[in-house]
Amino acid sequence: MQAEGTSATQGVTEDVALEIGQRILRLRKERRVSLQELGALAKVSSSTISLIENGKLSPSYSVLSRIFEALGLHFSETLSAHGAGQVRQVLAPGCRAVDRAGKGARHTTPMGMYEFLGTELATKRMEAAIIQAAKDGPARKLEAHSGEELIHVQDGEVILYMEHYAPLPLRKGDSVYFDASTPHGVYAATAGTYLSITAR
Repeated sequence: MQAEGTSATQGVTEDVALEIGQRILRLRKERRVSLQELGALAKVSSSTISLIENGKLSPSYSVLSRIFEALGLHFSETLSAHGAGQVRQVLAPGCRAVDRAGKGARHTTPMGMYEFLGTELATKRMEAAIIQAAKDGPARKLEAHSGEELIHVQDGEVILYMEHYAPLPLRKGDSVYFDASTPHGVYAATAGTYLSITAR
């Protein structure tokens, strides 16, 4: 069974899908928001949110971003580099967050495997992730989210698909800055890893 901006949990462990769903459910209950209210705020159907909460669907980044923003958080703020799932509410002058190589908070979506960086800091203006892009193919989707985004290819070759533009191949060392509210998607030509930084 498929739903908007999501895929069946193939490629994503049931444990991970369930953990994300439980976080959404917990936040929704804490804020006393119904499925229908959250769906209207996030522009995601209540049936899709219900499936996500029950670990039946693996949501795309765009869907997760809209749901968590509707709950008053950025998706990366709900992740912990230490696996505790807790957010440290700090953003004071001189603060910093360190992520050792390969130790960022990870989440897999149909668009690739995201390793979120700086997740110990909440209320930050930038959201950064190293993304192993999913291989390009007929299941390709374009999605939008708030903010301006910079991507920088670290390895391999990716293709940026963006509404109103021809596909843009990008190789190691290439970068592009764009309006993320325009539907877009980044996929690997064969294999590709890139750094994504979104400013909100």
